[in-house]
Amino acid sequence: MATSENRRAAALELHLMSNVDELPPLSRNVLGYRLHQRLSQQDLADRCRVSRATVAKIERGHVPTLRTIKTLAKALSTTPAKLLDDPAFHTTTTRFLEGLREAVKRASARSRRLIVNLARRLTRLRKSSS
Repeated sequence: MATSENRRAAALELHLMSNVDELPPLSRNVLGYRLHQRLSQQDLADRCRVSRATVAKIERGHVPTLRTIKTLAKALSTTPAKLLDDPAFHTTTTRFLEGLREAVKRASARSRRLIVNLARRLTRLRKSSS
């Protein structure tokens, strides 16, 4: 029985991935974070203390309670705001700045200092050319 259930869950996951653009932002984001962390629906359900069926419903578009959204965010090491965010509405500049922010966070302390100094020089050059 468990094998049959696992096959159905895997088939549904493949179906969801093919229609991911049609899902609401929360569903897309939960699915994306879960897959990025290589978690099964059951793994995420266990972390959240909900049923696997609940995770599956959320990934199919069901709107959970605020408490469940907070629990999902914590289990996925993110914030409720990021789970509810719809990147389709971001401008190119916003997406670029988000990517830059993430790259700076991953940079070493020395690299961050170099980036800050470069930004200060560029700002000074821009002000002097105005």
